[in-house]
Amino acid sequence: MPYNDPKFESLYQSQLARSDCDYLTGMKLTKAAVDHYNKPFYIGRVKGVITSLVGNREEEIKNFKPSPYWKMVAKKGDLELSHFYNSETGEKNEDSTPKVAKETSYFLKEDIEQVKEALEADNLEVIVEKFSTETTKSKSRPLPLSGTDFATEMMGKYKISYTQCNDILQYLRDERFTTYQGTNGRYFSNDDQVDVETSLQTLKAYFGMDNVVFTTDTYIFNDKKASKQNHPPLHTTSKVPTEQDFSIWKNNKLPKIKEAYELIAKRIMVAFLEDDQIEKQHLIVSSKDGYKFELTGRKAIKQGWRSFIGEEIKDTTFTSDEPLDVGSKVNLDSLQIKESMTKAPALYTTKTLLATLLNVSRVVDQMIREADDPETIKRYKEIKKLLNNVEGIGTDRTREGIINDLFENEIIQADKKDSLTLTPRGWELFKVYPEALKSIVLTANWENGFERIRQGEIRHDDFIQEVDKVIMEDMIPNIIKSVDKEVQAEVRKETPKETLEGIACPLCDSSIIETDKVFKCSKNLFSNGKQSGCKFSIFRDQTKTLGRVLQGKEDLEKLLAASKEEPLKEDKHSIYFDTDNKYFVTVIWDSQGSSSNTPSNPNELIETSKTFKKGDKFVYKEFRYKNLTKAQAEKLLDGKEVTLTRKSKAGNDYKLKFKWWHRG
Repeated sequence: MPYNDPKFESLYQSQLARSDCDYLTGMKLTKAAVDHYNKPFYIGRVKGVITSLVGNREEEIKNFKPSPYWKMVAKKGDLELSHFYNSETGEKNEDSTPKVAKETSYFLKEDIEQVKEALEADNLEVIVEKFSTETTKSKSRPLPLSGTDFATEMMGKYKISYTQCNDILQYLRDERFTTYQGTNGRYFSNDDQVDVETSLQTLKAYFGMDNVVFTTDTYIFNDKKASKQNHPPLHTTSKVPTEQDFSIWKNNKLPKIKEAYELIAKRIMVAFLEDDQIEKQHLIVSSKDGYKFELTGRKAIKQGWRSFIGEEIKDTTFTSDEPLDVGSKVNLDSLQIKESMTKAPALYTTKTLLATLLNVSRVVDQMIREADDPETIKRYKEIKKLLNNVEGIGTDRTREGIINDLFENEIIQADKKDSLTLTPRGWELFKVYPEALKSIVLTANWENGFERIRQGEIRHDDFIQEVDKVIMEDMIPNIIKSVDKEVQAEVRKETPKETLEGIACPLCDSSIIETDKVFKCSKNLFSNGKQSGCKFSIFRDQTKTLGRVLQGKEDLEKLLAASKEEPLKEDKHSIYFDTDNKYFVTVIWDSQGSSSNTPSNPNELIETSKTFKKGDKFVYKEFRYKNLTKAQAEKLLDGKEVTLTRKSKAGNDYKLKFKWWHRG
């Protein structure tokens, strides 16, 4: 499809904003940190959140002081009822009445002893306030899986690594058993009905369940929620695994491939199975002073879909030797106060870290619970409202790489139980990070911004301008001011340098020096690891922006002569130096590539470093780990079908046919 198709412009702008935001954060903050500390402090948006989460949890555990709390239970024959009370939350309902939350723990022993004394003074007499038995069905079933959901489930059940989980998904997709592994989806749109029905037919054959009927009247179809996803959930294709496939899977170096396939399969199949039927009991008794106790129980009259996925309900229903009619009086046999101690939270594991990155609202809930100041609590609650549409921090396709990068660069480490801690280098980086970047709230708000761009509510340029403002006016000054306070800068060893004759610093008119890594002003000085003087400095390596490394006086002159209207433009994006953006080269993100590649003939095939283009159409050179030939690309861009031969990870050749397609 054309890159500029209006139907997908908002989606493109959203992804572009994510890329721009990560680029600005990574490049600008990394440069500021490396320049001022002279250490390899590589900074990133999601890296900052992960480093912060791991470090904050370690500090929380280190500073944790256990405290006692008490609960009370009442005995009546074989029944054990739990005491609870309602506590005001400080919020109000729509009718202006105070909101209350159920509590079971007391942190002052005299409070719970007062309850016990009052009940004993009444000879433990209580009145049945509620005793109900109802038959119902479960309101929710397990959802189809996103890529990260899959990894979380597999790591929890089979103790395999995050990387192995992603490799398994890649393998199953390469072998055409399942769909795109990088999805953040949990719901299908109604446009996906044919794909889901095909998946169900495969699963009926696989599980031998011919009586299962496809229907669109099921919870997995939800257009509203699906519209916020990048792809539909993981699901099976029309390819049914055979005994030969099982043998290949068993001998594969990757573990638990069959279990992985069935996990994905069951999350689709379960949506079309019969309902369960559950009997629920609820007993509440209350003293004359309003002290309450309750007991609940349930059993499955029919397990239904639960049997298929191994989530059967155990029978916890209860019976009483005497009637429990509402309003009747009952004497409890005894009361017991149980003392416990609060426990420090556990260190993050890869699994719990992923769960946190996927559910930022849970983190904000914890911040609300721990805050004492009413204004702070109010601000956190306002933030939580803003995060309602945030899917998570990062994407399913990037989280693995970021976490692995933190391991490889010795920022985080894991013990044999996969408990995550910061390394000494990680602690240095933790202290160097600007507080704003370490906040899960800031980056979650940025994620919310990406979604709002996708929905057409805000513009890419306005959003990125605000991000850049925060970086330039808050984060970079924060890094600079922190030098030598907690982390010492290393003494800089100057690299051999050459003065470029006849070219002046654009900020102060002094001479320009070229080193092995940068062009910089001769008055851009470092002493004892601290930067002083003119701020002008430009990395020579512009491979991610321009497509190459800048070389010598001629290249620098071209860059300084460029402007927003006439930028320096080659194989990749366009760049220019803007004196208002004094720390960095400014990039114009251009998916079309070089202006020098613009053909005089619109039917001419143009080759760039990563694509073939023709008119307003393009295809990526690499497809399934192998480059297309020019002839194959030409056929595709002319609308013709191409047959490709590829080799699977198992070493088997397979063929596939495809066309260039425009969703119009």
